[in-house]
Amino acid sequence: MRLSFPITLALGFSLMAAGCQQNSQKTELKVEKKICTQLERVGQALEMADALTPQSTVGEAQKVRKELRDSMRALAASETKLEKIRYAQFEQQGKDFRGEIRAIKKDSSMTLEQAATTLKERAQPLIAAHKALKSGVNCP
Repeated sequence: MRLSFPITLALGFSLMAAGCQQNSQKTELKVEKKICTQLERVGQALEMADALTPQSTVGEAQKVRKELRDSMRALAASETKLEKIRYAQFEQQGKDFRGEIRAIKKDSSMTLEQAATTLKERAQPLIAAHKALKSGVNCP
């Protein structure tokens, strides 16, 4: 079976995108792991705050305040980084899918059924990226 140039080009782009997607997923997993660690750190700071007693010193209270502030800042920074990674994945998948559509549009030998099947398959990474993006917010 001989593939037309636009289809061959689209397949090449798909393979490159798959490699980039794996790197993004690894980065996302690292950031998620970091967020879990930081959530634990915030929890420890809250436990320190809960352990304060009337006999605690001002210095102890300041230490708790600093630990809580620092851990919450680090958590916020990682959350922001994770959002950016997920949006970048979504944006890249959208760009790749638009490229797939352009390639199919140029291939006049392809039937509508072949085009629909190909596009449905190629849309899956974009759909997954969209779901990941939506998972970070509570939409009505």
